[in-house]
Amino acid sequence: IGDFLLCYATNLGGITIPKKVHTIGSGAFLRCTSLDSLVFMSDCLQTIGDSAFSHCSQLSELSLPKNIQSIGHSAFLGCSSLDSLVFTGDGLQTIGDSAFCNCNQLAKISLQDTLPPIIEAHTFEGVDRSIPIHVPLGSSQRYKEAPYWCEFQNFIEPSPTTYVDDVHVKHNAAKKIIFDGQVLIINDDIIYNIMGQKHPQPLHFKL
Repeated sequence: IGDFLLCYATNLGGITIPKKVHTIGSGAFLRCTSLDSLVFMSDCLQTIGDSAFSHCSQLSELSLPKNIQSIGHSAFLGCSSLDSLVFTGDGLQTIGDSAFCNCNQLAKISLQDTLPPIIEAHTFEGVDRSIPIHVPLGSSQRYKEAPYWCEFQNFIEPSPTTYVDDVHVKHNAAKKIIFDGQVLIINDDIIYNIMGQKHPQPLHFKL
């Protein structure tokens, strides 16, 4: 997507980034003040250019695709409605200076990188340093010691997974079983007996 392609467009609403897009150019959607949703269909996207979505003041949620590697300076500067930022992949290397500056409604950041991406002094200027930063298991100390990440105060790791070898359900009366490929959730009104211990519902098992 080329530099300054749709900058200053005032009637965009939502945008879907199509498949096979590798780069969003500098200023591509600069000051698209009506842009309120951004969906990435492409896992090929690796780079978001400087000021690409700067001052898109209606954008409220942002979930970036798994292969993103770099975000340019001021890329989301002044996205003043942005309250959730999710990085779905683990290859993020750099987030440029002022990339999320003045995103002062940001309430949560979630990352999959065990090694903190490089950020600059003003990358998150204006963002509350007490918001939760969700990071992979075992990586919070690295974030606490990394330049500029260390200014944040609330790094949260997921709970360690409990592996269950044998599950016995009382009365064989489970009412609802959900399996999404990783987590089995058995949810009803009964008590489960797992490896000799009683646990209240619902139960989550890593398979």
